[in-house]
Amino acid sequence: MRRALHLSCLLSLTLGAVAPAQATTRLPVNDPDYSDQWGLDYVNAAEAWDISTGAGVMIAVIDTGVSGSGDDGLANLVSGYDFVSGDYYASDRDGNGTHVAGIINQSTQNSDGTAGLAYSAVILPIRACATIDSDGASDCDDDDLVDAVDYAVAEGVDVIQLSASGLDYSEALADAVAAAWGAGVFVVAGAGNDGSDTLTWPAAYDGVVAVGALTESLDIAGFSTVSDDLQLLAPGEDILAESFTTLRGGGNYQTRAVSGTSMAAAHVAATAALLMSEGASNQAALDAMLATTQSWWLDAPSAGGLDAAAALEHHVALREAACGGLVDDLSDDLSDVVTALANAEYYGDIIGAYNLNWASVGIETCTDEALSHAEAAESALMAYGDGDEDQLVELYEQLNEADGDIGSSRFYTSVGGSSWLVQWTEYFLEDAHDGLAPIQERVGECLELS
Repeated sequence: MRRALHLSCLLSLTLGAVAPAQATTRLPVNDPDYSDQWGLDYVNAAEAWDISTGAGVMIAVIDTGVSGSGDDGLANLVSGYDFVSGDYYASDRDGNGTHVAGIINQSTQNSDGTAGLAYSAVILPIRACATIDSDGASDCDDDDLVDAVDYAVAEGVDVIQLSASGLDYSEALADAVAAAWGAGVFVVAGAGNDGSDTLTWPAAYDGVVAVGALTESLDIAGFSTVSDDLQLLAPGEDILAESFTTLRGGGNYQTRAVSGTSMAAAHVAATAALLMSEGASNQAALDAMLATTQSWWLDAPSAGGLDAAAALEHHVALREAACGGLVDDLSDDLSDVVTALANAEYYGDIIGAYNLNWASVGIETCTDEALSHAEAAESALMAYGDGDEDQLVELYEQLNEADGDIGSSRFYTSVGGSSWLVQWTEYFLEDAHDGLAPIQERVGECLELS
């Protein structure tokens, strides 16, 4: 996580405890078609559910819409938007979006149909494609996709599943998905269904995780795009979920086996939800998946198979290493920073009182503010240790504020003359800066994983 440089002091003067894994009580899955969901078995869903089921995470399914009216239905479906028709009724007219949403969030433990990999997450349906046919070809307008991505980010989603593939390059869509990833959203798309060795758009955009499809025999599916830029492989052939369609079988709602890299991407989107429910950032979620892949293929040397349980176990272990003992490890060091800043403030106040030159007020004011933020950080650390997990963000922000004010103070001492008062102030500011840096790094690592 990047640290933000705080310059408000400089500019204004120039201008005048570890959160445990989710406690889940896993019962034997009673969905009758669960035993035939080879994809969930491959990614070790049952073991993953011992850690997380995706609670508190919202996933945007940008597809042909989503309909949850079947007998099995979706666990948590909220109202979305239809950018094709321009209304708030994002109902599916094709079946692809409903099937993808079912892989992620089918109602589970309801003695009906299939199970969803992230069944405690929430699905935000967004219709941006009229159809996605049996070959995976997408009838999607670029402007609708851009609007859909922007809408999803504005609605506060954590994960975006883009089911479109085989599109032409769009600078506007490239910018939209890059902005979404930069905002902390995990964006994933199927690599493409033309069997080529070149990623198709939108999977090829920066800020989109590209996923290829596996068969139950653990071969790469013949229809799946395979490229050196492929990041993950996941189950994508004969994947069961409830849906309807006139293009792939017709009829009413029923559990259907559908193939495509969108189905593979849905397993990754759901796994991202499991990880982000456990506090992972989008990058930490991707890192955990990439670090724990299973199997290996000669024709896809850069991409391994998704293992949801291993990714979660990896993330939890990293989080415990980063956050465990945080208060005990950092309290003395932060106290030393506060002491150094108190000394800097003492000399800064004398400099301000004597008004040695134009920089005197800057030294006095910025050392005061640096000390105030460091003391606030110390209080936040203690509150976090007492069980207030929200104080971790406050701690990180106060450390950044203190760091910025130290930088501003050092600027003013650098131009404030060579008196012994300024020299002593510089000495204590440098001491505080050196002590603060590793504290910021440790807290940032913990926050990235919490």
